[in-house]
Amino acid sequence: MVKLSNWLKVNLKNNIVNTLEETIEGLFRLNPPIKKTVVNKKKALQSSMKNLLCNNEKLRNEYGTLNKWLIEKEEKKRKLNVINETRRAIFKKARISSSVVNIDTSEPDIREEQNVYQSSSPLERESTPSIPQKFSFTPAEQGSYVEPILQHVERALLKFYFKFYYKCNPPRQVDFSDADLLCILNFIIQNITLFTTGHSNETLFHGEHKINPTELFKSFKTETRNHHAHAITQPMGRWNDEELQRLSTLALKVVVCLGDKELFGPLLKIKNELDNKLTERLTLTIENKDEDHVDLVDFALDNINKIKSSNQEHIKRIL
Repeated sequence: MVKLSNWLKVNLKNNIVNTLEETIEGLFRLNPPIKKTVVNKKKALQSSMKNLLCNNEKLRNEYGTLNKWLIEKEEKKRKLNVINETRRAIFKKARISSSVVNIDTSEPDIREEQNVYQSSSPLERESTPSIPQKFSFTPAEQGSYVEPILQHVERALLKFYFKFYYKCNPPRQVDFSDADLLCILNFIIQNITLFTTGHSNETLFHGEHKINPTELFKSFKTETRNHHAHAITQPMGRWNDEELQRLSTLALKVVVCLGDKELFGPLLKIKNELDNKLTERLTLTIENKDEDHVDLVDFALDNINKIKSSNQEHIKRIL
């Protein structure tokens, strides 16, 4: 992009501010000559700046700070953020909040009990019965519970790790700046011996799982992994009522195990609200079904009363 490079030579002066990101934002507002077909225009702008400084020693010396920012960003990108390549967490970063945008948030019809049956795999016998799954919430409603639950657990994991990090001598060089919840869980599971020796008096964990919380963390990871991969708006990614309750329970156990009293309260409040809402909707469903049965009986009795027949035995048989 020769045209963009020439534009940068003119516009870099007096437009370099506090950070690389702010500098790119400021330059972008000046409408650089980037082709309309380019999808990520800011990335193209950054790449052009990097190439310009790399190939022009004079500009590189003149804009030393900018060159330093670009080098640091490139080094950070190349550096593995968790551990070595073979043991690195393979989960893609995917926030639940991005899954619930522009979703219809209308209340579900309580009278209609939505049962979703899992399809049998080719290896299963056709006679294998399917297990009904009840979904009381729309995808958007699920997100309003799931997102804060996962956010609280992620915060607790990060606080736990950094508390450990600052106690290390020398400090551990592990960068979690781009890691998500599952990456952090993976790291702790794979390096559990860093945090406990297997004795109750030599562990950083708390509660009933303090000696070895590996199984607890694996259970929580299994509970959330598929939903991260498929997003909660897809059939494979939605939690049914039982899974939602199990997720909230496991989240509480994880936070207790990490010893985070600050996040325990808000998480317990979310779980109680979720349990109350599920109970309320289940009660409404049962009441509505009972009302339907009463209406049916009233209808039948009303018709029987209208029968003008002297044959009382016939009426008794109908009843």
